[in-house]
Amino acid sequence: MRRSPWQAYKAALSRERGEEGRIDRVDNALDDRHRTNTRIRLGVAHCIEFLVDLPDYFHSIRSRGPTGFSDLASAAKAQLGPLPGGIVLSATVGLGFPTGASRISGHAYNPYIQFPWSREIGGGWCVSGMFTQFWFPGQQKSNAISEATFVVEREVGRHADQIVEYVGDYPNHSGPSQVINYGGAYRFTATQQIDFHAGFGLIITSQIANLFLRLGLFVSI
Repeated sequence: MRRSPWQAYKAALSRERGEEGRIDRVDNALDDRHRTNTRIRLGVAHCIEFLVDLPDYFHSIRSRGPTGFSDLASAAKAQLGPLPGGIVLSATVGLGFPTGASRISGHAYNPYIQFPWSREIGGGWCVSGMFTQFWFPGQQKSNAISEATFVVEREVGRHADQIVEYVGDYPNHSGPSQVINYGGAYRFTATQQIDFHAGFGLIITSQIANLFLRLGLFVSI
């Protein structure tokens, strides 16, 4: 689920649930996984909401990758815009709690700050992005990661859109990872959609997937 700069309505409670199948190719080997994720959003004041990301469940179907739950995370988000130029900006402050499996998450509290933004261009086009700073106090090597994303999105009819996305992760004590992602979404209803994503890594290493395919179904209640 991608972060949006828009917040939930005041006193509105919603739940977003996703099911995602994923196939990665790393070092010419295929790694296929299944993931579930759930987010709860509560609008508490004008332009302010609380977020709770329930633990995701990861399951490797054929490989020996880790299986189990990720951490529970909570956050508060405030919408800061619209700003001059039609830019919508928000700020998020969150904390991950060490509730998940040790091979997937870790043993420490993980704070982060996040600044998603977007701007409508017109004609069904939109650009957006996000800067996130993660801290991992329990890790000895790379204990902080800066992540930047940039997205170009276009509506395709009334029920679909497509995106091209750049994602760059920059750990403080190791090499970066950069990914180009192409995807699309089709909305069956106002609260149900199916996503498809395919992409590749710009930097090839033995730990980072150089090709991936993802298919997801998301429901908002």
